[in-house]
Amino acid sequence: MVIGYNQYDNRRFPVWLLSESDMTGTPFAYNFCASHVKKLRFSLFYEIKTVNLQRNIDINNKIMTYNAIDIAKKIIVRTDTEHGDSISNLKLQKLLYYMQGFHLAFFNEPLFNEEIQAWAYGPVVPAVYNEFKKFKSLSINPEKFTDTLELTPEEATVFENVYSEYSQYSAVGLMNLTHEEGPWKDHELGEVITNEEMRAFFLTQIEHDAQAQA
Repeated sequence: MVIGYNQYDNRRFPVWLLSESDMTGTPFAYNFCASHVKKLRFSLFYEIKTVNLQRNIDINNKIMTYNAIDIAKKIIVRTDTEHGDSISNLKLQKLLYYMQGFHLAFFNEPLFNEEIQAWAYGPVVPAVYNEFKKFKSLSINPEKFTDTLELTPEEATVFENVYSEYSQYSAVGLMNLTHEEGPWKDHELGEVITNEEMRAFFLTQIEHDAQAQA
């Protein structure tokens, strides 16, 4: 639920309210601020003043888990080729990893059920890799795909912020980022990176500036 906007670096970011059962156990508002070079910084920016705070949104009743292929198509279609953006299978894998990680951190539920494995060039969703491996290292043409997946407003907010922050990197740039992060570094090649490990790591990538007081 978007409850306002805040301004950082001449950019406007939505603020939305999560339920009291999420993450810390108390209600809070998150302001999305992509101000860090390597990771998203999500900041709490004000108190929610109320005596008897009612639940504004029940995240657990709204969050769904989707097919990784559908999420991949959503990312591909989002690619703005007219402005010089491109996406390869390698870059797609890394964006799926970041989408899954931040989704787990915010909702405590996976965005998709397909497993992520540690491969030589970073985290990979094998089911999606196999679907798009025919493109090899070439760019995937967004015009060949259709996005029919509808996310909830809360999911879409996370999706758009993660995409905006990480899509600006090249495939190799994203690979290098993942090679510096625990979920990949702590595994042998071919091992599954569990949702629990990813959520624990991506929670550390969220900056809690302040916690709302009931």
